[in-house]
Amino acid sequence: MDAEQEEEKVHLDLNRPPVYPLPEEINKMEHSETVCHYCGVSYLIFHEFQQLHTRLAQQEAELQELRGTAQRERAQRDALELEKQEWERTLHLEVLRRAAENEKRMSETLEEKSKETESALRKAFDEKSQRERRELEQHYQKLSEERQTQLRGELRDLEAESLRKQREELQRRTDERERALSDALQKANKNVEEQKKYLRHLEERLTAATSTKEDAEQLLGEQKQMGETLRAACSRQQRALEAALPALRSTGGELSDVRGLLHRLMEAWQRFRAQMLQCTTQVFSALRKELKNSSEEVQKMREDYDRVTQQLTCLQEGLLESHRRELIKIEEDFGQQMASKLTAALEEQSTQNALHLREQMTAYRGEVELELSIDREKNRLLLLQHQRHGSRLQHKLEEREQELQELRAALQQERRSREEERRMQQQERRRAEEETRQEMHRFQQQEALKLSHIEAELQLMTGSNTELQGEVAVLQETVRRECEEREELTAALSKAQEELLGLRSPVSCPRSLPSPPERHTPRSKHFLQSQTRVPLTRSSASPNTLRSFSSCVEKDRSLDTGGARAVGGSESWNCAGVLGGGKKQKGTLPRLKVSSSATEVKLG
Repeated sequence: MDAEQEEEKVHLDLNRPPVYPLPEEINKMEHSETVCHYCGVSYLIFHEFQQLHTRLAQQEAELQELRGTAQRERAQRDALELEKQEWERTLHLEVLRRAAENEKRMSETLEEKSKETESALRKAFDEKSQRERRELEQHYQKLSEERQTQLRGELRDLEAESLRKQREELQRRTDERERALSDALQKANKNVEEQKKYLRHLEERLTAATSTKEDAEQLLGEQKQMGETLRAACSRQQRALEAALPALRSTGGELSDVRGLLHRLMEAWQRFRAQMLQCTTQVFSALRKELKNSSEEVQKMREDYDRVTQQLTCLQEGLLESHRRELIKIEEDFGQQMASKLTAALEEQSTQNALHLREQMTAYRGEVELELSIDREKNRLLLLQHQRHGSRLQHKLEEREQELQELRAALQQERRSREEERRMQQQERRRAEEETRQEMHRFQQQEALKLSHIEAELQLMTGSNTELQGEVAVLQETVRRECEEREELTAALSKAQEELLGLRSPVSCPRSLPSPPERHTPRSKHFLQSQTRVPLTRSSASPNTLRSFSSCVEKDRSLDTGGARAVGGSESWNCAGVLGGGKKQKGTLPRLKVSSSATEVKLG
């Protein structure tokens, strides 16, 4: 079409006559002066046609320039559209790449964190379980050692206390026995002094002998009563020992029950430990499932994001295609309108005058400018629309990214909440373990305290049993020694009585009987002196020695009564001169010395 227009232009230029410029006088003339008054045709019509042709050529040139500008604008717009599409495509690809990289990085970090947390939790749990096991073992071992040392110390203290009490009791009893023996010795010394007085005064010897005999009988009765009390004490101690045996057996049974209870507690602790391990494995499996579900949710969200981006790209391509079709349609309509208008203008130029042609050209120029302005406005509006659409897409992309960030934040918040819940569960589990451990420790302390009380009672019972056995042995030994002393005393008394009777029988006549003062004054210094010592010592004598006491007493009675019968009358004043202690009579009495660990008797 452009080639045809150029050929027509060349043909017109060749067929066009030469144009010369009008002189200045004609140019300065008015239009009314160059127009015919009859027909109204201008005399300068050819020149005006030439001017119109030149103006038309100028208008066509301007129109070509406008078309070139429109084409350039269209090319620029196409280039801008291409650049925009390329930029949007690159932006979309960059966003997708960054999103994929972020998702990949997040998934890798999540997997690494999950693996690290799982390994750290497993390692921490193993270390914690091993540490708690070691701590429990050390604690129980330390408690057992402390309890053993404490029990040993308490046993030593109890033994020392029991020994101290036994020593105090033995010292008290020895003091009482020594006081009693000292009192008896004082009484015996008093009796000796009285007997000396009785020996000096013959009138008073018989009464003194009878009084000393009564004192001896009373002392023998007291000894009998003491033997009875000792026998009753021995029987009570035997009954106490027999009663203590079942208590010891019951304490042994309680000790076995306590051991069984400790064994059951250890079994319960083992079961609790197995349950805790099972609960931890279940918690870890649940955490793995939750992690898998969260990864699946992230994958679904990624697929949704890809689908939304694909929809947005399809929508953008559809909008661009519709915009391109609209632009092509507008250009075609504009070309058709321009062609129709050009043909109409050429026809009107040939049929109408220059004024109408000028008006049409001005109108046409206004229309062209209006259309160009409209086209520019449309293009601007389309560009603004595309910009708004691009901004909306960018805003939607930002919203999607924000939603993705919110979803990530929600996922992180959920993970933090789950971690917090897991931490709370671990704290609750630790608190429950600590409470159970404290309860077990408290129960073990109570059981250990009960066991220590039982052992202390057992030690006290054993100490009391040993003390009772020692007291029984001491009493048996004292009874045995008293019986031996009594036998020795009765033997010495009988021998002294026999010697005294033998010495008194030759001088039994009243003639040769000297006065009592003359007989006893030279030998007053040889009277009987007696000292008695009865130390309390332990002995393992048999209980049969208690029975010999009554026989000794009976023997003493028989000896005393026999001596009384043998002497008889008033001449038997010296038959009972020695009772309960040592005596020394007038004459050549032998010096008899009887010594033992408990009593020392001297006769001279």
